Amino acid sequence: MSAVTNISTYGFAELTGLKELRDELIGDCKSWELKGTILLSSEGLKRKISVSEKQPFNRILVRIQKEIISFGMESIMISVR
Repeated sequence: MSAVTNISTYGFAELTGLKELRDELIGDCKSWELKGTILLSSEGLKRKISVSEKQPFNRILVRIQKEIISFGMESIMISVR
């Protein structure tokens, strides 16, 4: 069995049409036989790539979240340059 590449990314982006984007991502990921979790939000960080000997996920899941990292404060808006 060949190694599995695991990609973890967390990037800032202004996203709209999250439900439509979720449906598109699910279709694409299934056709590419990708498995794992995608969290859609308007915040993020940098990607991380690792390798494992076996598939760590059973399926693809795309979730829409208000925020990925909760600061517990409704009024916080992070600005990235």
